[in-house]
Amino acid sequence: MIELIRTNDAVLISYVEALMRDAGITCFVA
Repeated sequence: MIELIRTNDAVLISYVEALMRDAGITCFVA
């Protein structure tokens, strides 16, 4: 598992999560 981004901006987190989901990449947000 590789850390791709570190932020506390909820909008950015949800945007990146949606992009990854659309690309078929599973992601983990902690």
